[in-house]
Amino acid sequence: MFVALSSAQTWSYLGYSGLSGGLGQFVSVAVDSVGTPYVAYSSHPDGFAVAVKKCVGSSWVTVGLKNFSGPNQATFVRIAISPDGVTPYVVYSDADNGYKATVKKFNGTEWVTVGNALLSAAYAASTSLAFAPDGTPYLSYEDFGNGYKITVMKLSGTQWTAVGTPGFSTKDIGTTSLAIAKDGTPYVAYSEALSATNTLHVMKFNGVTWESVGNTSYYYSIQYPSLAIAPDGSLYVAFENDNNSAKATVLHLVNNAWSVIGSSISDSRSFYVKLVVSGDGTPYLTYTDANAWAATTKKFANSTWSQVGISTAAPNYYMDFALAKDGSMYVGFDDYNKSNWVSVFKMNGVTTDSKPIVLSPIILNVFQNTNSEVIIHYQINQPTKASLTVYNIQGQLISTLLNGNVKADYNEVSWNTTNYPKGVYMIELRTSATSQKSKICIQ
Repeated sequence: MFVALSSAQTWSYLGYSGLSGGLGQFVSVAVDSVGTPYVAYSSHPDGFAVAVKKCVGSSWVTVGLKNFSGPNQATFVRIAISPDGVTPYVVYSDADNGYKATVKKFNGTEWVTVGNALLSAAYAASTSLAFAPDGTPYLSYEDFGNGYKITVMKLSGTQWTAVGTPGFSTKDIGTTSLAIAKDGTPYVAYSEALSATNTLHVMKFNGVTWESVGNTSYYYSIQYPSLAIAPDGSLYVAFENDNNSAKATVLHLVNNAWSVIGSSISDSRSFYVKLVVSGDGTPYLTYTDANAWAATTKKFANSTWSQVGISTAAPNYYMDFALAKDGSMYVGFDDYNKSNWVSVFKMNGVTTDSKPIVLSPIILNVFQNTNSEVIIHYQINQPTKASLTVYNIQGQLISTLLNGNVKADYNEVSWNTTNYPKGVYMIELRTSATSQKSKICIQ
């Protein structure tokens, strides 16, 4: 068992400030299962096309080619990591094609379109991207082709199809937030226009239609809803509450009733609210504090919201938050102190007060890069002797990719499958203390 020891909680630039080299918009961050942070944004130096970078050591490197989204503006850029733990996906609205939505993934070499390109019928705004446990991507957005109402799509085979009725909200909506439960049930939160107010709605798809989850009619004049599902399956939703001096509010669903958890989360107006629930069930909330104009992160523990470190990150308009499995936190934003160039802050130090975070001693992720190459990512959290082996479906050893002493580090191995028949194979990472297996189907 590898245990992360307690240390000081401080926020600082990851790599260097202004990593975009120019103005950036629609900033989104994600972190993969081996702890690599990614940032995606609309890049002014590249004609506002999508840019994706990842941090390797202390350097930010471009993932794939620049301008992979096209030569002109891309808006509502979001990035997410698929359940395989290593494959990044992005969604964006494509100005070259009527601002319709497009989803792409990085296959290890290049960005490829997922399903049919331009999956929305018209302009898609306020996009949110999430995955079912089986890897199926889902997308929610404000649908300009259906009265500015909400539409949810999922990938069925090679085509994007509507989940329920397109434009299923009663009124036009604001921003959306999508989450998928462990049983594959899609949930979505959004603000819906009602007279001059924006009322909170949380809906789930029951297999036939979208239905309300609890009663949220008490919460109106809200902005930036952010939905999260805890490991135990319970739902949380956060938002800027204009009925409470625009401060942040977080609700928890218990016995089909929503209730406020904690109080006095933010001392002043909060912008760009983002909620994440950690693997141990702790809610974390990041928002821009209007008084200090700084990205502020708080966690809910022992019935109290407490601040996690002191951050000087100053988002001008865009901000996003990601939480790694080891407890590291990342905030991506357009940096007011750097002429709105994109920066990422990282929390240096563990996120717990009294109990340590237990990290998996080994991590294994496998995916097929090309028809003849399998890429294997593995991480070992302490120096040890390790082996990486491949077995066929009959359990016979057919290849040894690694056998020897390894350092505590992230590693990548390529397995050339040219001389192996199509079928299912088992890849095993083993140390003297533990082992982990992963299946791969060679196409």
